Amino acid sequence: MAQTLKYVIGKDYRPLTMLEAKSSNVSNIDYGANPNWVQARQYEDGLRQVFVEIANEDGTPFDLTGANVLFEGVLPDNEHKILDNEHAVFYEDPTSGKFRFDLPAQAFTVAGQYKQSFFRVMKGYKNIATLEFKLQVLADWVIGGLTPSDYISPLEKFFSQINDELLADKNKLKQAVDEFKQEVNDIQKAITDKSDAAGNMLDSLTQRIVTLETKIKNDDLFTNSDAVEYKLKINDEINDLKLSLLNTDKNLQTKATEISNKFDENLQTKTTKISDEFNEKIDKLNKTVTSSMSEAKTLVENKIAQMDNGVHGYPNANAIKQAYPNGAQGIFVAVDTGHQWYYVNGQWTDGGAYQSPRGNADATATALHNQMLDALDQQDKIWQRKLYVNVNTGEWLNDKNMRETQSNWCWTPYYTPVKKNSDYIFAGYDGVSANSKVVGISSVYINLYSSDKSFIKQIYTNRTNPGIFNTENAEYIRFSMSTNTFSDEQYPSLFKGNTLPKEIENDIYGLFDTAYKQLGNSLADFKLPPSLSLPKMANLPVQIYDDTLIEYAVNTDVIKVFLYDNFSNLIAKNNSGNGWRIPANSGDRALDFNAILGSSPENYWRYAPKLYRKQSKIFINEIPIDAGKGQNIKVLIIGDSLTNYNIYPNRAGELANSDENATIKFIGTRGDNTKHEGRGGWSAKIYTTRTQYNSYNNPFINNGKFDFSHYMNTNNFSDVDIVIINLGTNDVTLNKPDMDNDFSEDFKAYDEMISSIKAYDSNIKIALGSTIEPARLNNAHIDVKTRRQRWNRLMAKYCLDNNYTYIPYWFVVDPINDFKYEDVQIDDYNTATIRKVADSTHPADSGYKKMGDLTYATIKKLAEDIRTNK
Repeated sequence: MAQTLKYVIGKDYRPLTMLEAKSSNVSNIDYGANPNWVQARQYEDGLRQVFVEIANEDGTPFDLTGANVLFEGVLPDNEHKILDNEHAVFYEDPTSGKFRFDLPAQAFTVAGQYKQSFFRVMKGYKNIATLEFKLQVLADWVIGGLTPSDYISPLEKFFSQINDELLADKNKLKQAVDEFKQEVNDIQKAITDKSDAAGNMLDSLTQRIVTLETKIKNDDLFTNSDAVEYKLKINDEINDLKLSLLNTDKNLQTKATEISNKFDENLQTKTTKISDEFNEKIDKLNKTVTSSMSEAKTLVENKIAQMDNGVHGYPNANAIKQAYPNGAQGIFVAVDTGHQWYYVNGQWTDGGAYQSPRGNADATATALHNQMLDALDQQDKIWQRKLYVNVNTGEWLNDKNMRETQSNWCWTPYYTPVKKNSDYIFAGYDGVSANSKVVGISSVYINLYSSDKSFIKQIYTNRTNPGIFNTENAEYIRFSMSTNTFSDEQYPSLFKGNTLPKEIENDIYGLFDTAYKQLGNSLADFKLPPSLSLPKMANLPVQIYDDTLIEYAVNTDVIKVFLYDNFSNLIAKNNSGNGWRIPANSGDRALDFNAILGSSPENYWRYAPKLYRKQSKIFINEIPIDAGKGQNIKVLIIGDSLTNYNIYPNRAGELANSDENATIKFIGTRGDNTKHEGRGGWSAKIYTTRTQYNSYNNPFINNGKFDFSHYMNTNNFSDVDIVIINLGTNDVTLNKPDMDNDFSEDFKAYDEMISSIKAYDSNIKIALGSTIEPARLNNAHIDVKTRRQRWNRLMAKYCLDNNYTYIPYWFVVDPINDFKYEDVQIDDYNTATIRKVADSTHPADSGYKKMGDLTYATIKKLAEDIRTNK
């Protein structure tokens, strides 16, 4: 039997409270004139259907589109609740405001009147309405039925699934227990073996300590480093054994827990018993082995503590305190002063000049010196400026080894160990050079000392070989330099040898910590393009520009790029200071370029730490003038407005016409002196889909598709050897990054074009050009630059994956000086003029001609490949 409930949103009657109904199964709630009521008999299941109609206050149907309907109620026993979202049926269009609800059997387990009953209507996780109605359950005295319980439909469904899975898992659980029993037996044997091994190890350690004591009694040298190494080795053996036992313990615990957590009660009882029994065995064995290991470890440490095991040498007292903030046993010597330090009453105490307990002070000093040298031998850089924490300022050490007041000077108070008769070099970044190159530092005054730190003499670095000096018979040095040098030379540093380093790594943030952190927030993630090859004609120069080598940085003024040749020589910048000129006839070259983040708050450059350094390579592939000798080459260029301007195709054609080794001809339906297929505003997708665009007809479209054979036959072109596709600018502009950030649809268009070209002749060489950088005066157009750089990275990979030739036009066009500018008046009242970019997309003639040089070099390279059948 079905009943129909009708509601008007905002006018349905709802009782004020249910509190008075909580004492019995009879409800005295006054529902007033509410006509919405439902009656059912106990234990009815699915036969009680309620039809609901909802209207707005104006009488129009309430739109239930997207709504979720729940039935909620408190049973007459005032204990159990119903929450059901499974049984609402929209039997008409949801906009009609109608639905049917099939009440579940659990709703009729208790006779009496519901304490509360309503339908809740939800939309978008919001409660739109609660529709109250009176629900009465008539008693069934004939049969007994369901036991009252809470009914929450999502959980009921979940529990049903769990029950099915538990039944299916019983056999698996039994199998798991059997496997576990076998593993228990295996682990028992393994732990017994480990316990025996622990006892054997204790015997071995005892014997080794006896041998060690014999060595000491015979006055054989047993140094601190020997003792520490010996102790660490023993500790490692102990820890390895302990770790192995703990892992065994953990594996067993895990396995037992996995089994005991299963759901079947009988299996749980069995596995819990097994787990408990074995845990007891593990604890017993663990205590036995741990006791043996602890005994061995204590024995070793006590014996080593009783020995005269040498001294611990550190550069200075601060280094000792930092290494052992909570103290340590032994003798610790600060090498800079030669004083010994003890940890007494919770603090480190200066014990005065160190003398060996055996009276051999010279041997001890030599050992300390060698220990420091061994440490320094692991690094090329011996010392580096660290603000003013490692120097005394306002004075210097004179040639009598006396401290002398001297403004604008500083000196190092500690003794730096050096090797006798060895070359060292002071170097730093030159604050004057436009390239901030590494230079040797002249006028550093160096005081030389013997092994006992007795003063020998003073020397200095001069201008003949800046920064270089020889230690002669000295084993320690201290040095003085002007604070001007200390500050303005970037990170003055002391290196082994007499060769200037290519760069100086900055070990600290230093004085400009805050500035670097600010820079790092926005700029630390800059990138360099991947290593790639740049073809260059042997008889022509090529230009490379630093802004084009930096990707994703907002402000490239804070990043310097350095270019090095095959022999690690720094290549000087061009006249404009924003790039490099690789001259004619310079040969094949693998150029390293490094980009370093920094800042120039004053008149010289400061470098950020290594965190902000990047490195990559450019391989200059110099093409000989006789490349492709004897070949007749036909070339087709498909492009956009950069090609349509004619300038770079004409430059390539001009070079081809003067070529005495190969015959190069350009084909196409457009162009003046040199033919091509350039169309302003076109992209790869336009070439493959549009018959006309921007007033240009598409000669490649046939029956709605890119058809290269149709193009060749229609225009009576017999053949072509090289096809250059130089697009990208409009592909990037027309792309929607929120929908296709990887340009996948654009590269599908490239696939279609190239497949059609290869279908005409599979031997045709394919070359794909990059975009060029937009005009970058005053760091403009960073968003355009970043998007085009992403395109170029993907294009380079696309060429690599498909064995096409990549033409990096990006590198060779100057983003500052190869664009057109105009002087414009500031405004109507200010007659002064400012320089503005006239066209940020299309370069000036100088930029186009550089593109033409690169196009011609690429054609010559491919002509040689054709000649040699590559």
